[in-house]
Amino acid sequence: MLSEVIPAKALLQWVQEEAGEFRERIYGPLSTLMLFIEQVLSADQSCSDAVARGLSARVALGQTPCSLNNGPYCKARARLPAGLVERLGREVGTRLSANEPEAWHWRGRPVKLVDGTSVSMPDTRANQKSFPQHRGQGAGLGFPLARVVAIVSLSCGAVLEWAIGACEGKESGETALLWALAHKLRAGDVVVADRCYAGYFMIARLRQLGVDVVIRQHQRRHTDFRRGVSLGTRDHTVSWIRPQRPVWMDEATYRSMPETVTMRETRAGGWTLVSSFIDAREVSKQELLALYRSRW
Repeated sequence: MLSEVIPAKALLQWVQEEAGEFRERIYGPLSTLMLFIEQVLSADQSCSDAVARGLSARVALGQTPCSLNNGPYCKARARLPAGLVERLGREVGTRLSANEPEAWHWRGRPVKLVDGTSVSMPDTRANQKSFPQHRGQGAGLGFPLARVVAIVSLSCGAVLEWAIGACEGKESGETALLWALAHKLRAGDVVVADRCYAGYFMIARLRQLGVDVVIRQHQRRHTDFRRGVSLGTRDHTVSWIRPQRPVWMDEATYRSMPETVTMRETRAGGWTLVSSFIDAREVSKQELLALYRSRW
């Protein structure tokens, strides 16, 4: 039950703050929100099923039955403030994460999974303007697409933060979205992510924030285990040199980036992993592999 995570009093206050003044009706903001959550979590995600659930709840409480017509519910759901849904999502994630047992952490540290995906949405003029369809689709034949990057707690599985952007245009890639989210991470966090996040500047930024990383090596970076300081078979540390300033980065940010970062590169389980855990006596390559596999 949502009330077990968010007290009813706090939830009602958020509704009032985000929805403003509203007239109480069968599908008020709070009741609509609860039905919407149940709809998403239900095996039958139809609006008709959600309305039937609402009707059953009203009858059980001795209230006047409502119609099974799902039109009013769909309109009420469309009126829900996006800020309310976002606030609820972040608050639930924060509260679940805050109550994690210490034993769920890795070496006493919280692990954050970072990953991205894309979603389609109704083909409206407003959606097409903000989230244009893929350029390979003909006009009128595709749906608006959005890219989503999320930070997820490995311990409890809750989505803690996310960023949404278009799938087309400048600064719309997964790394750009994570760059905007990076300040939400905390010193002491450990980030586990796929290879698209293994760029020099992303890793340097996370290290500046006190965040350690275990990431799959980017396919464009060559790993030569004959170089650097050997830590064992296919396991070494090497200095990465700061590349030239990319066009999207301003000069001040570029100057704040370190000229080199020391990274550990290790081959295990068929993958080459890069990590900021450079002491092999403290963290073995098999531990790094097990942590990376935890993404699934």
